[in-house]
Amino acid sequence: KINQYEYPNELYKLELQQHDKSLKEYDLEIYQTFLESLEMNKPNIELYKQQPYLTFSIRLKLIDFLLKMSIRLKILPFVFYKAVKIFDRYCSKRIVLLDQSQLIITTCLWFASKLQGGNNHFINLNNLDKVNSIKSINDLGYGSGGKFKGPTERFRLPKLHELVKLCGAKCKYDQGMFKQMELHVLSTLDWNFNDPSIEEFLIQSNDFNLIKENEFFKIKEFLSYISLYSYELIDISIIELSKVIIDLINETLNLDYNDHFHQKINYALLNEKNFKIDQNKYNFIKKNLIKSILNSSEFILKLFNSRGPQQFFYSILSIY
Repeated sequence: KINQYEYPNELYKLELQQHDKSLKEYDLEIYQTFLESLEMNKPNIELYKQQPYLTFSIRLKLIDFLLKMSIRLKILPFVFYKAVKIFDRYCSKRIVLLDQSQLIITTCLWFASKLQGGNNHFINLNNLDKVNSIKSINDLGYGSGGKFKGPTERFRLPKLHELVKLCGAKCKYDQGMFKQMELHVLSTLDWNFNDPSIEEFLIQSNDFNLIKENEFFKIKEFLSYISLYSYELIDISIIELSKVIIDLINETLNLDYNDHFHQKINYALLNEKNFKIDQNKYNFIKKNLIKSILNSSEFILKLFNSRGPQQFFYSILSIY
């Protein structure tokens, strides 16, 4: 028998307060380290454009494929985003053959799951229809595990046989090919994967709450995912992208600074005084992000079909 227990909210709050207090002392050092790692791991868009086979339209199809796979595997939020960023880094260093493209991007998802957590350990392809009493990671809230409704992380990684199955028989991949490709990707990128992901700047501690419907979290997830569909935003700093996303949410939903729901970038990790962005670059990012939103596919809109993302999308549609 498997039981789930409430994680004490007061204990959770105290843990977060102590964490923020301890972290604040190192704000500047953390910020500088983030900048260095982001610059070091930024895709080279000029080399990316020289890909002989991987066109922009094919890249979009691969992103759709990977998103569907991450949904099928119940991968945690933002792991998909990290996987695509790893794939983009790889594509700026190696020529991608079309018959290996699905293998490469799926391997990136497998590796990103190891970095950031896979899915809820109770839920997988084999028992999905058999266990109805256990809530999934989506019910418990991002960051919580299967036993406690709190910050305890207990994740199950995707299995190789699941990746082989979901790629389909036509690809003719096997488990050994994924292992070889993983080592190839690691060596190509110099085993350097310490750069932060976008949720570290977008998501506040109180966004990792236990409320079933956290619409602002879903809006941020929607905008992060939709930004991956823009070729112009491939090499944009995720700190700058995060700033534009937060501002666009506040602007579109008319949330002023005094509003209870006013959103802000995660300054627990990013010192606001040290953060500056060129206005022309800001406008460029905003323009292309809005363009991606307006070009949202039916699949994406169905995926983010809750009230928050839908209201945000139609507000953008009416404004632009």
